[in-house]
Amino acid sequence: MAIGSLGFVAADCGYKAVTYDIPTVQPGNKVIYAQPGIAVADGTTTNTATSLRDAFAKAIKGDAIVLKAGTYVVDSVIYSNKSVTMVPEGNANPTITGMASIIVTGK
Repeated sequence: MAIGSLGFVAADCGYKAVTYDIPTVQPGNKVIYAQPGIAVADGTTTNTATSLRDAFAKAIKGDAIVLKAGTYVVDSVIYSNKSVTMVPEGNANPTITGMASIIVTGK
């Protein structure tokens, strides 16, 4: 997988499109949708996606964050001590960029 890119994998010096399924979560857990350029929203459906930072804030251990297409600019550290799954929506190719990091330390 290319650094900062979640929707494509390197294959024979080119790129091969990969489609991801929405993760299945355990009872008591949820799927949270994130979209670049959004401030804060519900995040429970693709139409009510929230910011990446808010998605991490809403997440609990075992949740899944689904990234909609676009560029996510991380301008300050996003820190999470929760183990979450993070995948692109379908065959979207979201990119995470910026001068800060996403630090996840959960188990």
